Order: sequence, then structure tokens, then C-alpha cells
Amino acid sequence: MSMTGLQSVPRLHSIVTGTVVNVAVITPYYREPRPILERCIRSVREQTVAATHILVADGHPQEWIDDQEGVRHIRLDIPHNDYGNTPRMTGFLLAVGEEFDAIAFLDADHWLASDHVAACATLAESDPELDFIIPSRAFLRPDGTPLPVTSEEIDGGYIDTNCHFILPGAFHAAALWGTMRKPAGRVGNSTVFLFNLQSEQLRAAWVDHPTVYAPRQWESVYTHIGETPPPETEPVSRSPIWLLGDGRSGTTWLFELINWHYRYRSLFEPFNPGVSRQLDSIVLNQYLSPDQKHPELDKHLADIFSGRFHEARWERARSALYYRVLVKDIYANLFAYWAQTRFPELKIVLILRHPFAVATSKLNVSHWFPKSKPVLLLEQENLHKDFLGPYEDLIRRVDREGDFALNQVLNWAIINTMPLRQFAPHQIHVTLYEALMEEPRRELGRIFTFLDPDQPPQPVTFSQHIIDKPSSSTVRHKPDGPQQILPEARPEKWEKTLSQRQIRQGVKILDAFGLSRLYNDSPLPNPTTLKEIQEQSP
Repeated sequence: MSMTGLQSVPRLHSIVTGTVVNVAVITPYYREPRPILERCIRSVREQTVAATHILVADGHPQEWIDDQEGVRHIRLDIPHNDYGNTPRMTGFLLAVGEEFDAIAFLDADHWLASDHVAACATLAESDPELDFIIPSRAFLRPDGTPLPVTSEEIDGGYIDTNCHFILPGAFHAAALWGTMRKPAGRVGNSTVFLFNLQSEQLRAAWVDHPTVYAPRQWESVYTHIGETPPPETEPVSRSPIWLLGDGRSGTTWLFELINWHYRYRSLFEPFNPGVSRQLDSIVLNQYLSPDQKHPELDKHLADIFSGRFHEARWERARSALYYRVLVKDIYANLFAYWAQTRFPELKIVLILRHPFAVATSKLNVSHWFPKSKPVLLLEQENLHKDFLGPYEDLIRRVDREGDFALNQVLNWAIINTMPLRQFAPHQIHVTLYEALMEEPRRELGRIFTFLDPDQPPQPVTFSQHIIDKPSSSTVRHKPDGPQQILPEARPEKWEKTLSQRQIRQGVKILDAFGLSRLYNDSPLPNPTTLKEIQEQSP
């Protein structure tokens, strides 16, 4: 398997001899016990193709390493607490400066199969145009027996730090390890590195068998294969993420940005009653009052948010190794508060996009929303009693007029007003699509801070390549051909699509719900009014 792309940097191994003859393995370490480090060092020493092992102490050097055969020992005077990025970059730059033909990474708690360097070097020599090699890894039980799961099942779209074998065409990326910010975190640093390589269209190939051994035990992997996790497993976060919004509001784009590192188990609209076999007893945009009982939905929620639920059609990032569950839905706004009372650990993010932009976007794919009719919501007795009663005349009038766009504006107002009023501001994070487009790193930083309050609030610094990638549901119709995946339209596009009458009527609908202060006939929202709206009584 290969990823083709452009060349920009000469390859030392192909220019000199056409072979990889001088390999460095970089291992950053902190305070790992001596037996762990000895296993790591031994695995490099026992390679069938010799390699120089460069260990970089992150502020806590262990003197005994100086006496190890075939090991270079570099000391950094202070610890950096950045998941090994600074010592990893230090070793990488040293190896580049000393003109090694290839550079591999190996965390201190991992170890290598004896043919790791040979397998990677053989693959590199088979194609002098390659820039980096991606080895596979295997996971072991505590007793040393392999888990019956493939590297692809474990990693999905993620490439672990230990699975990079870098050739000269990618040596210029060495500084990335030191320049990425700490919010990349334990799940993101290798993804930042990989995405930067891919964004330059560098070429890679995969080793076809595992040569890297991972000692860590992950609860999610054992859940995937149906085994009871041992006590020392890394747990799945008990704070699942639930992303809510109307259709065509940017939910898929944000869903994919939140899981940019592929380390969350992401489920795509599992609460859609139109296609979910588990939800025969609920309707589209189901409402549940806080004290209402619904055992079937209770069980479905528990299965989804725990990670126990497995059905291929809902899974977007299919990885057996994950830290957290991420769920995205466009039909759950009206029972989200009910769900949060049962699962208080939920981290709920609501994305809002200008309702006129949403209506315009739905016009292009109206066949996706055949049952998105506000008048049908009146059939839900509790919803009518708790909320919709004062709006019944408005809903029936808009329905009689039969204007699809105005019905979607009304639908937007109903399903977003409920969570805005039900949740206290600290219980839910509201993101405005327009702000996300204008300053994506700042807005994502705020989202990540809400999801993980221990992280300091600061902009996200990952590659622009990640942000610019169109979401998998971004479509636009061309007049002379089929729909294509294209970047999202700018916010003001609806002004050229909707008539002045539709805009006036739409503003009146928003005003009836107290939302015209946030969104009106201006292309951009007024975010200063958001807190006022959230603090209104239902």
C-alpha cells in the first residue's frame, strides 16, 4: 500500500548507494524503570540489521545507560512534560545532522521485533522515491500472548509514533516535534506529524506484518474482542462527547475536526429513528420531558455512550483503540436535556449556523429531509404541552404556505430553542458555525477546553490541511452535472438564494422565538446575545 505524492528533498540513501545502511532509532525517556528501558534497548541491539540507538533523557538521566553497548545517551537538563516531543526532536535533529540514512522512533515502553529495521529498510530500498515507511504494531496481553486483533482494527486511521521510519525526503519535518503545542496531547502528536507529511504529499509504504510491540493495555481493545479487560488497562473516558445541531449546520465538519487524531470512537447519527432498528418507538425529533420514562431509549443511550454499541453503518472512525466516545446527531436536540439528566457526565456541544444558510443548504438536498416538517411536531403531546402550544398558530400557518425554506427556518428555531433554554450555560458548549469558519483554531481551542477543562485555553495549532479538508457530507449541486464534494459555501450565500419576502418572514419566525437578536437578516450572528438567550426561562 502506498501514498503517492510530490518530491522536494533529495534522498541520501538513493543518491549514494541506493541502500539504507545507517539507521538511528530515537528513544525519549523520562522516569521509566530500568527493566522497561532494558527491554527497549535489548530489542534494538538484537536487530538483524544493526542500528544506532539514541536515548534522550528528558531531565532525569539514568547513569547505567552510559555503559550500554550500541547506545548513545543524550541528557536534557530539565524535563519538558510534552509527551516526549522535545527529546524526540533533539534525537531526530542529531541524527539528521550526522547524516543517517533513516531514522526510527521507539518509545521507552515499546520494543521491536528483531526484523523491524530489516523490514523497513528492505521496503525503502525497493522504491527510492519513498519518503517514509509505516510499520505495523501488535498488542499483547499481560502474559505476553498476542491479542487477536489486527493493526488496522486497533489503529484505524491513526499512525502511532512508534510506527514512523523516516527517510531523507521527510527529514525536514524534524522540527515539528518541538513546535507542536501541548494541547496536541497524548493522542495527537504523532497525528500532527503524519498529517504534515501527508499535506506535503510525501510518499509512504506500509510494512505488511507487525514489527512493533505495544505493552499498554487498553479497555477499548478488550471490549472490541469481547474479553474482560485486566485491571491495569487504560480506561475509556467516562465523559462521552455528544455533538448536536440541525442538519446542514456544519455538524459533520466539526465532528471530523474534533476527532482529527482518530483516537475517539465516532458514531454518526445513531439516534436517527428512520434507519435505526433499535429506535422503533421514537419519532423524528423526539421530545422527552425530564421526568418521562423511556426504557428502550435509556438502554440505547447506555450502549452508545459506553462504547458497547457496535454497528458498522454508524461508525466513522473504526478503531478498536480509543480513549473516548464521540457521537454526532441532528435529530436529538429535543431529548438531549432528558438524556443529560440520566448521563450527567456527558459533554454536549451544540453547533448553530445561520438558519437562512441552513434552509438554503437543505434546498439543495431536500430529498434528505422529507419528514422535516414542524407541523408533525405538534403530534407530540408532551412537546405541545411543554413548549409548542403558544406557537401552534404560527406552525400551522407556515405549513399551509408550503414554503420549504421557511419550514426549515421554523424547524431550526424549534429544535435549537429547546437546548438553549433548557441547559445552563455551563452545561453545554454552543459553537457558532460562522465563528468556527472565521477563526477555527480559536473556536476549536474553546471546544477542547470545554471537553477537557484541565487543558489551558489556547488556540489549536495543528495543520491547516486538517481544517481545510471538506467534511464527508459537504455537497453542492452543479447545474451541468452531479453533486460533488466541495468546500462549504460562505455564510452570505443565502442572501442570493432566498427572496426578500422569505427573509422578512424568516426574521419574524426567529423573532417569535426570541432568536432574532442572535440571527436576523445580517449574514453574521450577534454572539453577545447568546448568553441572554440561554438564561431565558422556557
